[in-house]
Amino acid sequence: MNVTEKQFAEIADLLLSGMVCVIEKSTGKIDSHPKDMDFFEDEENPWEELIEKVEEDWESYILIDPMPGNESFNVMKNFTDELEEGKLKVSLINALEKAKPFRNFKNIVDDSAEYRQKWFDYLLQENIKWVKMQYESELD
Repeated sequence: MNVTEKQFAEIADLLLSGMVCVIEKSTGKIDSHPKDMDFFEDEENPWEELIEKVEEDWESYILIDPMPGNESFNVMKNFTDELEEGKLKVSLINALEKAKPFRNFKNIVDDSAEYRQKWFDYLLQENIKWVKMQYESELD
């Protein structure tokens, strides 16, 4: 099974939108479901069939989890470190040192028209690396 660059990017994008992904080893087919499904208390879960299928035969799948918080924090820090010296970099460093660094970082980047897209592009590339790392570790 070969996963293409386009599929790695698709998985990374799904992870960034709060999904968990599975790759079927025999076909390379990608499926996903929300990471948190507490909102299906009294309703039928539309992803239940997929979840049961994977749980019953988990060895046939590669599970790709979203990046954990500490890794996401490191991505924000690395992005900040790569910026040229200036007001934005100082603001982002301060945001990362305070309480609620994820929210503060996001608010500052969202207010920076020039760097907002650069952040999203950087974040996607780092998530693609994360997906590849998980995928390759499952193949070893």
